[in-house]
Amino acid sequence: MDKQIIFIDVDGTLCNDYGQVPESAGIAIHKARQNGHKVYLCTGRSKAELTDDIKKIEFDGFIGAGGAILKNRASFFCIKNSTWQTFQASFTFLKKKASATIWNQMTVYLQVILVYLKFVNKF
Repeated sequence: MDKQIIFIDVDGTLCNDYGQVPESAGIAIHKARQNGHKVYLCTGRSKAELTDDIKKIEFDGFIGAGGAILKNRASFFCIKNSTWQTFQASFTFLKKKASATIWNQMTVYLQVILVYLKFVNKF
């Protein structure tokens, strides 16, 4: 059988209607990886929003925060091509306009951008 790359979403796919990961899901992912398939968690959530049940499962990679974070088991690939100016503009806009809920969600994303920009010495 050809090796496949499997992308699994969190809400409504990996997790049931109660936000729990069924044991059978973890077993299936483990078996797929044992058979040589690559399994990636692909979600709109940031890594900080993943539950302990999800974190217990070994994935080959993670695509998170709506595509802003891309990484495999050992390497960081990319965070959307953001510049320091984009970060400043986003931060300023959100500080003025965002509701508390949106502000809390977006600060996670903006903190990731800041770490990335420091990492690549863009400022």
